[in-house]
Amino acid sequence: MENLNTQVLKNFNINPQNIKKHKSHYLCYENSSVKIISKVNCSKKHILFQHDIKQHLIYNGFCNIDKFYLTIDDKPYCDFMGNIYVMTDEFNYKELNFSDEVEFLKLVSEISKMKKCLKTINLKEDYNFYAQDIKTKYKNSKKNILNIRKIIANNKRLSNFDMVFLKNYEIYLDLINATLHNLEQFDSSVGEEFITNRNSISHNFLKRDNLFFYDNYIHITNFTKTKIDSNLTDLSTLIKYHFKWQNSNPLKIEKILEEYSKYNTLNKNEIKVLYAILLYPNKFIKSCNEYYIKKRKWIPTSLNIKMENILKNRDLYYNYIEQLKNY
Repeated sequence: MENLNTQVLKNFNINPQNIKKHKSHYLCYENSSVKIISKVNCSKKHILFQHDIKQHLIYNGFCNIDKFYLTIDDKPYCDFMGNIYVMTDEFNYKELNFSDEVEFLKLVSEISKMKKCLKTINLKEDYNFYAQDIKTKYKNSKKNILNIRKIIANNKRLSNFDMVFLKNYEIYLDLINATLHNLEQFDSSVGEEFITNRNSISHNFLKRDNLFFYDNYIHITNFTKTKIDSNLTDLSTLIKYHFKWQNSNPLKIEKILEEYSKYNTLNKNEIKVLYAILLYPNKFIKSCNEYYIKKRKWIPTSLNIKMENILKNRDLYYNYIEQLKNY
């Protein structure tokens, strides 16, 4: 990574005594504080979108987020030589532990509270950062998996990944079909609009390295993938991650939903949609796309390990989410 140009520092009105490169950003030490300046891949418009969201949260008392510092031009970003930079505070806390019951339930509560707060935000009309609706996404995934099957059928030699795919192909195709079937099992009064509804702001990047726990507070960072999406997207992600890190003895889903419902109550139809989202084999599809769509000539070790874990924990996971049928 190249050195940080002094003009960027001037734009952010900062004069650090020391600067250290760290991963994809710079740590800027100024007096007793540490600021992070990051080069980002977001558009300026999306940064403004993130900034408006963060300002709304802070104004309403939801302050444990990585707010943007403004430049001398009152912008939440610095555009220098075609690169976009943002400046935030450093969160030098421990990453959240998804397998810790106290920390995880606190996170569920905070995400629910954040979503409730964001229901009152008035976004600019030109913020068109909408996620793809789930029915379209799942139908496209079905087409992709069928196409992959055709590609393999035309191969003269099969890789180990091809053989793993063929062995599990019908199981995952059935899961996609079951996902779509579940989304169609609603009263006509509910309507298509409910299923494809994108009326909420979703963080969409609730990974451990974006979540911190300190002094009994959850700190949420990195809104770079935030979109206008289903109210259930982040909740489904939390449930999946909790199972990933605590599959030997995960919390009952009922307990997770009770915590979430302190700020956002889910009705029966939303529970059905949540079940369908959790039923969809997202990890398997992503791993297949990573190999076949990118047309890899070799299989990365990390991808092999990822696929092994997916298959190993499949039955445990699907038994786990069956709890939602009785909720």
